[in-house]
Amino acid sequence: MFQAILAALALAVPQAGPVSRYVDPLIGTSATGHTFPGALRPHGMVQLSPDTGFSGWDHASGYRHDDNAIMGFSHMHLSGTGGSDFGDILVAPTVGEVQLVPGDATKPGDGYASLIDHKDEVARAGYYSVFLQNPKVEAQLTTTPRVGIHQYTFPPTDKANLTFEVTNQIGGQERTYSAAKWISPTELEGAIFTKGWAREQHTYFVARFSRPATSYGVAIDNKIEAGKTEASGALPRLDAYATFDTRKDPTVVVKVALSNVDNEGARKNLDGEAKGWDFNRYVRDADSAWNTKLGQTRIKGGTDAQKRDYYTSLYHAYIHPSLYQDVDGRYLGMDMKVHQAAPGFEYYHVYSTWDTYRAAHPLFQLLEPSMNAQFVNGMLERYKIRGELPVWELASNETYTMIGASSVPIVANAIVNNNKAIDTNLALKAVNDSLLFKQGYQDIFLQYKYVPSDKASSRSVSRTLEFAYDNGAAAQMARKLGQTAEANTFWERSQWYHNAFNPEKDLIWPKNSAGQWLSDTEFDPLLVDGPYIAQANAWEYGWNIMHDVPGMIALYGGQEAFVKKLAQTFDPNFKPKGDYHGMTGLIGQYNHGNEPGMHCPYLFSMAGRPDLTQKYVQQVRNDLYHNGADGLPGNDDCGQTSAWYVFSALGFYPVDPASGEYILGVPSFPEASIKLENGKTIRILAKGFDPTTQTAKTVRWNGRVLSNWRISHIELTSGGTLEFSA
Repeated sequence: MFQAILAALALAVPQAGPVSRYVDPLIGTSATGHTFPGALRPHGMVQLSPDTGFSGWDHASGYRHDDNAIMGFSHMHLSGTGGSDFGDILVAPTVGEVQLVPGDATKPGDGYASLIDHKDEVARAGYYSVFLQNPKVEAQLTTTPRVGIHQYTFPPTDKANLTFEVTNQIGGQERTYSAAKWISPTELEGAIFTKGWAREQHTYFVARFSRPATSYGVAIDNKIEAGKTEASGALPRLDAYATFDTRKDPTVVVKVALSNVDNEGARKNLDGEAKGWDFNRYVRDADSAWNTKLGQTRIKGGTDAQKRDYYTSLYHAYIHPSLYQDVDGRYLGMDMKVHQAAPGFEYYHVYSTWDTYRAAHPLFQLLEPSMNAQFVNGMLERYKIRGELPVWELASNETYTMIGASSVPIVANAIVNNNKAIDTNLALKAVNDSLLFKQGYQDIFLQYKYVPSDKASSRSVSRTLEFAYDNGAAAQMARKLGQTAEANTFWERSQWYHNAFNPEKDLIWPKNSAGQWLSDTEFDPLLVDGPYIAQANAWEYGWNIMHDVPGMIALYGGQEAFVKKLAQTFDPNFKPKGDYHGMTGLIGQYNHGNEPGMHCPYLFSMAGRPDLTQKYVQQVRNDLYHNGADGLPGNDDCGQTSAWYVFSALGFYPVDPASGEYILGVPSFPEASIKLENGKTIRILAKGFDPTTQTAKTVRWNGRVLSNWRISHIELTSGGTLEFSA
């Protein structure tokens, strides 16, 4: 009888829409993708997802498809990162005695962890479900932007339990404060403050139940004290629990709203977004939101597998940045004070700028410039507080996880590409001050015109190239704004990349403060993530001169020599050295599993060989991305790896995001169309050849041949037809 109920409930869940049906959130949940399969809305505050582990690099997102047990379902997750945080407010269903620890999933009743069969998982945009074998409970998840909606279907029992592990965290953060308080048999509130990757993170929650609990309470350090219904303080572990009678009605729905401000903010979010109890309505609304977002692109032709790769990549790109503002407009700023948003402004968090400046933010600027303006304006709000644009911001904390001033090209991309919703005077000041800020060795770069190996704790060569690129982006932005003097200053600094190039080695190379190149015994150009180069080696990072490709071509000896050396990078027999865990998606020295070289296939076109660009773009698309849990070639890094695929499947890529142009490659599909925010449509056609294996000889924009294999953002967003032909 109970199995029949579960089957009926499964059939009642609304099916995915015409575009969202191609989204497979399980892609990237194994190998090194570090994605998660749970439910969320586009750029939503809540990422409600199952957790299979909480520690180690493999569980940075909380979930790994190789595992066969689920600990529970928590409400905040990072997508595709190498670092760990969040996992806030874990909910776990059990049957029988209340369980307060995960226990051994192979022993039913030992704890709240449960074995699963991955065949029982359903993951799609805005919805996740799984059958938990130990308690024999069907768990279903969906969300609004700020509220996680759980529906649990229990077997008939008078001891159906939900455990809330308030102090749960992915990555083992220090718990500085936690609280749980039962307001009534149908409402629980609480909070968790942590110190981890984000040095001070605040999460408040309010949970509301579809029926009164028959019993409820809190537990400190795994100990239940009869009648205790609230607790708070610097507690190492805090749980709340509720028990329900499911002998007549097997389902329990719980809605959990979050806030970074206070419990009243969470309660307002709950009342504002999730008043009703119709779980399937929330599923339909989530699916509709995703179909609207993803449906900007319509595809004709191609296989279902290709469409899954494309739409899942677009889905992953729309996870971060994530909403961090309550329905009443309040949010926690980088000064750890509560701010009130101005009308029309929304505050987001999770800015992995060193990754996402390359393709993710340019994708937002193309497809949803109004949203990208929110992101950029949020960066400027942070600048007003700190005097610097964010580097790697998490929960309104600056983590300085990566290098450079990588918000600069994000801001520059938006302004060069005519985003009118940004204060350009404030943006130019923020860019200038960020390039002068001392925290990340900007002062050393300005003093020496490079970052010497003995003046930086690490990554000196990469810092030199990133600062050079950031100044190049600033120069193009200042030029767009008619600020010639500032543009000239920025451009002069951008040319200091020459100081990282060793002409005797024909490679980038570390140099000390005396101007001496390090010896061969001190530096190995093939070693990945050594002391001087970030997450790459000299052969990969040496192409990170996107702002001045003609100058880079000259540096490497002209077009012929440049193409020859670049092709050598892709030689499958030419291997990098080291055991760095980011060495994934390798084609020779080319490492698509990390960001610094992702633009490299497109450099061939810029050196007169569009055929080689197409060849290597096709190889990366065909060999390194696929349907399956291991279908991403490296960390997705907040959508950057996925954004590369989206652009490359459409047939173009922003090699230099601040240039205002795209370099053409080859599309994946015979026909695709993009409906832009401004009402214009871009049609992309591949005629007379197979775009998955063959190359185009000619490309036209509205009938005009593009002999230089590039197109400007302004042209593209004016609408028209981009036709690739044999």
